[in-house]
Amino acid sequence: MALGTAGQEITATLDGDTVLAVLLHHVGALLEAPFAAVYLLDESSGRLVAQPPGPAEPSAITLEDPNSDIARAARERREVRGAPGGDSPASQLCAPMLASGRLIGVLCIRTPRPRAYAQGETMILRTIAAYGAIGLNHARTLDALARAQAQLERLAYSDGLTHLPNRRMYSRELGRLLARSHRHAQRFALLLIDLDRFKHVNDTLGHDVGDALLTEVAARLQASLRKGDFAARLGGDEFALLLGDITDEAQLASACARLADCFKAPVPMGETAIKTSISIGAAIYPDDARTAETLYRAADKALYCSKRGGRDTWRKAS
Repeated sequence: MALGTAGQEITATLDGDTVLAVLLHHVGALLEAPFAAVYLLDESSGRLVAQPPGPAEPSAITLEDPNSDIARAARERREVRGAPGGDSPASQLCAPMLASGRLIGVLCIRTPRPRAYAQGETMILRTIAAYGAIGLNHARTLDALARAQAQLERLAYSDGLTHLPNRRMYSRELGRLLARSHRHAQRFALLLIDLDRFKHVNDTLGHDVGDALLTEVAARLQASLRKGDFAARLGGDEFALLLGDITDEAQLASACARLADCFKAPVPMGETAIKTSISIGAAIYPDDARTAETLYRAADKALYCSKRGGRDTWRKAS
């Protein structure tokens, strides 16, 4: 019954470190084991790494070590009984941890008493090692799935070139900001930004230079943000900024001037430098619009006026 309970608790754990802690707890409860450690296989180096490392124990053992029963248990995929080495009368028992035939590591226990481990103890350690391998393999699988999911989230919501949030993430963030601003009766500004004469750069210097320029624009926009502000690339040379706590046109004018100043310095590009500027169209919620679609249209119309007004300037929706 105790062994079955140990198996349930070890395999039900979803975190690798917790699996190890629960595993070693049950080893201590079921066996005479003043010393117990798991040596996990590092497949990249072919070493067995102690978890936790003991102060008088090697932190890692190579699989080929001819003098190590731990390495031998791993190589031969079977339990190995013996002494820890030298003339010590102590007893040691090592069991491989296998999940679907794949070596996860080795579970090792030790006691100062000679000839302490017989067939019964070997069976118990073998079973606990198998439970531990299943638990660790499960935890690793979940961790790999979580990392893959996070990567998919990054790909789904970020721009591949500039690494800014993309249009999908912009829509989500705008929706959140609209809901929060409505709930708390707050204002915010949507700024749509176009890079002036970007088509000319692409046509004359090539798309690689154009991409490099967009990346630099994104970096300068990101550097200009205050805490809580949001920047996204919507596509091509169009960017969007969401600025919270913009309560009047004076604050908006200051923010737009600060953004324009970020592009006064030319962008270094190899042995030359490109002088660029931005045009900005701005709309304030709820003064100019109250929905995501109408707010975007208002800012886009202001951007059009800005570009018609000579570029390198900004206009507010009216």
